[in-house]
Amino acid sequence: MFWQSVRPLLADDADALEQFDQVRRGFAEAMQQQFQKMWAAKLGLSEFNPELFKQLVQLMIHSEVDYTIFFRELSHIPDDISALKKSVYSETPQQLNGQVSE
Repeated sequence: MFWQSVRPLLADDADALEQFDQVRRGFAEAMQQQFQKMWAAKLGLSEFNPELFKQLVQLMIHSEVDYTIFFRELSHIPDDISALKKSVYSETPQQLNGQVSE
C-alpha cells in the first residue's frame, strides 16, 4: 500500500507524519463522497441515490449492457428510456423489461 511505503520517509518529522496519517484516516470517506458525486453527475441526478444506483447496477449486470453506449444514450433521454435498449447485448428477459419501463 502506498501509505505504508511513504510513511517511513516521514518518521523523523512528527508533524508531517501526523498530517499524513490524518489524510489516510479521511481517505475512504472522501473517496466515497467523490464516487457518489461522480455517479450522481453521470446519471444526471442532483444528489446520489444509493437505492436507485444499486438497482441500476443490478439491471446493467443482468442485461449485459455496453456501458459506453448506455451512458451516451442516457445523457440524451429526457422522459423515454426505450433508446437505452440498444445498449443491451442480449435479449432482455420480461422481468428486466418491466424494470426498465418503470
